[in-house]
Amino acid sequence: MRKHTVILISLLFMLLFSCTHAGAIDLAQGQYLKISEDTVTEVYVNIHSPSIIKCSPPYYTIQGETILHNKKHNTIVVYPTIYTYDYARQKIFFECNKISTYSTM
Repeated sequence: MRKHTVILISLLFMLLFSCTHAGAIDLAQGQYLKISEDTVTEVYVNIHSPSIIKCSPPYYTIQGETILHNKKHNTIVVYPTIYTYDYARQKIFFECNKISTYSTM
C-alpha cells in the first residue's frame, strides 16, 4: 500500500509541478512540464527532478525544481522547491529558494 501511495504522490507531483543547470535551458524539451501561464510568466517543473524526501502519512515531503520564465524580461529563474503534500486534506504547500537566474537571448 505504501509503495502505491508513493507512486501515486510522485505521479501527482509530476502532473502538478518541474531544469537543468546549464547555460541555456530549452523549455521546449520533453523534460519540462508547463503547469501555469499568464500574459507575463510561464511556470514549469522539471519532470525528472521530483524525489520524495520524507514519507510520514498523511504527509509527504517532495523535493523538486520549479522554473519561472518571465516573457516580458526574457529571463528564466530556477528554484529548488520543497513541497509538502497533505494526503488527508488533498492540499500541497510549497517553499521556494531562488538559486539561479538566466537571461535568454
